[in-house]
Amino acid sequence: MLSLEFFLDDVKAITDPERSVCVPRIIAKSRKGKLILKHFSELKTLSSQLRKDLSSLICEYLLGKEFKARQNLLEDIANQIAELFESETADTYFLRIKGKKPCGLLYSHYYNIKARYSSAKSRKLLPKTKENECPNLQLPPIQDEVELALNWLKFNIEPFESVITHWNSTFQWRCDFLKSDANLLEVFEEFPILSQSFGYNLIENDFELIHPATANLFSKKWDDFKVKIVPLLRGKVKEQQTINLLKSLENNSEDIQSTLLWLAIHAELVPTTRTKKDCGSKSAKLTIEDSRSRFLVWKATVGELQTHLKALTENYYTGKQKLQPFICAVGSTPYDLDRSRVRASQALMDISI
Repeated sequence: MLSLEFFLDDVKAITDPERSVCVPRIIAKSRKGKLILKHFSELKTLSSQLRKDLSSLICEYLLGKEFKARQNLLEDIANQIAELFESETADTYFLRIKGKKPCGLLYSHYYNIKARYSSAKSRKLLPKTKENECPNLQLPPIQDEVELALNWLKFNIEPFESVITHWNSTFQWRCDFLKSDANLLEVFEEFPILSQSFGYNLIENDFELIHPATANLFSKKWDDFKVKIVPLLRGKVKEQQTINLLKSLENNSEDIQSTLLWLAIHAELVPTTRTKKDCGSKSAKLTIEDSRSRFLVWKATVGELQTHLKALTENYYTGKQKLQPFICAVGSTPYDLDRSRVRASQALMDISI
């Protein structure tokens, strides 16, 4: 059984003195490494997220020490990982492929992190690092109770009352973390609980802490906004679909009226983005209908919606594009939508990683 004491007491005994990189030592000196080790000691396996965390941790060390990603080095590190974690295989982390580029988590993370740091340095965003520190984000100091709460949030998603308690206890540390040039990928890596279906509740909870009693201002002002926007749209818009939407407002319920107005507003906020065509390098300007379809997607059944989302995600992944969040609804037309949910946050994560 692996334990922290094993690493601290016997790391020299299990390390080949000729090896230039000692994986046990890297893990033992890292807060994230200790969390990975604790999880493995309890469950005897690593999740896909922890494999990514482990690979990122090692690659950050390599970049901090200015190691080149030589194949022999990465292969040795992968073998060390397999020795330390019995459930892991070296090929997951590094695999040579004759006549092609190698693959594996170590190889991909090394160059992804290197590119991210290079981009940040070119914008002068990275702070100066002290000697022997890896060039990762300079995280704020962390107290013992906060570390325990962060650790709990890494591996637990219920009960929700406990989630909120631990989430609130890490509030100030997370605020400091977000001010340390963290990008979206790093936020999801540090707080994987945000990718859960209830993740938006945690963001709303933080917003309420930062701006008390203001979370519902939009909904409170929406009725006044509708009164003003409808005559404006009727007087300015010439797009036929929007005209049809505005004509049908009075004959529908309040909820449907709001949906129709959101679709109609796209005619006033005309898209300016250009996108490449599927079969060539020429770009085309997005239309008002394109804007609508990327804002709200509806299908007659949940099954059809899931099939559409899967195809859409695969299409964006193939085209190396990032899929932005949008609203999904169940119903045959905008006039009979019976259920809507914000989706695609998980798809966005999967494509970004």
